[in-house]
Amino acid sequence: MSSRNGLTEEERYEAFMSLLSVWRVTRDPGLGEVIEFAGLELMEERDIKPATTVKAQHASFIEMAEELHPADLDAMLEIFFVGRSSGDFLKRLDKLEIWPDDPRIGSFILNELLSPRFHSAKKVWYRLIDMLPRHADPRAVDSIVIDHLFIARKKRALKALRAMETRELTEEESAHCDVLTAALDAGADNTTDATTDADVVRAAIDALAKTFGPPRKPYEKALAKRNHRNLERDLLLDVAENPDDDAPRLVYADWLLQKDDPWGELIQLQIAAAERPLTNEEKQREAELMAAHQKRWLGPLAEGIQDPVFKRGFLHACQLVWSQTGETRIRQVVGDPRWGTLYQLNGGNFATSRLISDPVMKNLRVLRRSDRRTFERLVRSKKPLALEEFQAYMSFGRDEGLQGGPGLPHLKRLEIPGVRQEDLFYRCCEIFDSPLGESLEEVLLCVYNADDVNLWWDFVNERRELALRKMSLVDGTVFQRYSRDSPWKRSKNDAK
Repeated sequence: MSSRNGLTEEERYEAFMSLLSVWRVTRDPGLGEVIEFAGLELMEERDIKPATTVKAQHASFIEMAEELHPADLDAMLEIFFVGRSSGDFLKRLDKLEIWPDDPRIGSFILNELLSPRFHSAKKVWYRLIDMLPRHADPRAVDSIVIDHLFIARKKRALKALRAMETRELTEEESAHCDVLTAALDAGADNTTDATTDADVVRAAIDALAKTFGPPRKPYEKALAKRNHRNLERDLLLDVAENPDDDAPRLVYADWLLQKDDPWGELIQLQIAAAERPLTNEEKQREAELMAAHQKRWLGPLAEGIQDPVFKRGFLHACQLVWSQTGETRIRQVVGDPRWGTLYQLNGGNFATSRLISDPVMKNLRVLRRSDRRTFERLVRSKKPLALEEFQAYMSFGRDEGLQGGPGLPHLKRLEIPGVRQEDLFYRCCEIFDSPLGESLEEVLLCVYNADDVNLWWDFVNERRELALRKMSLVDGTVFQRYSRDSPWKRSKNDAK
């Protein structure tokens, strides 16, 4: 049996289970944190091979849940929300509910409630919320947020948490817990220490067993998973929360390189490229990395997008796949943290507007090749979006989206391709007579086969102040722009 710092795997496991026994009685927050991080260590030692498909991951979850080994809990929680089938989620919940109290499960539930991946499947969220008091400690009281989602259930859970009975460790119990914590830390430098001697650990386990009962044995119906947040998800969310800061990206790169993941090398290369020109060797290496690993780095997003562009190591722009299969794939990955760095999206339509309005898309600024229904839906969204530029194909008529709404308060530029020449004057009046038109900084109309621009001149003469300030007209045939500063003179700049 393998050993680490003089401790066998079984001894480290028993030390871990002893701390769990103490936590279940005391609900000590400090022990909860130790158990969460120690659980990750045990999971890494197990070296579980990840499944590659949703079906295989679901089967892996069920298999690990039936084996009931505590070191598997973190691996199970990492794939709990894989897929989009509420039926699969409920089956996984059935397995998770038989596990004994564990701070890792409580932390997992709490973090999912703080940033929900989706707002459907209420039965799943209701059962998770009802499980929270059984697996949480006092840390949850200050963290649970009562918002518009499942507010009644959350209030009930919070009431149960506040009524939770806790007790402080005695000095002797605390000393024994410190011994076990040191044993679980198992210093990376493999130095030996009196506090991690196997005999000392065994004595600490026996002493705690007298007070809290013996630790449960492996493969007994009671284990757990790490209710601690998925570390990689946290790092990705930190990158998304700080889109202009390279520090979180470099931290994630270091974490990846420790795991021999070449994505860390790409992040470092592309961040360096923003500061200095890359050498030919570095450019070649960047191309090799993208060709070899891009699909894996995109993960589940890869099936629903095309033409991805990476900047500073992360997804910056992409085109959605225009097909029923592609839209289905996109719906399955709404809320994935990999969307967090996306700046420009091409091809957003009504079917994928839920993706666009998801909180994880907070860095999305440009939406192109969209349509009127998507524009209207996003304008009316109750949650303000960060979009600044929107390109939408709109048919002539009173577009509801032009009446404005709370959804696009930061919109500065509206581009409407495919405007018919005979509709140009009316389209201009429609836009600038609307509430939304008053707040826009620029409107770009793409007119195809515009052999006569007298209608444009008529508009300029009637609405000269607005036109000079905000309007651009593009002849889609010859790709020439009528300058906003002088609408009567064609400029040589190509249209965007």
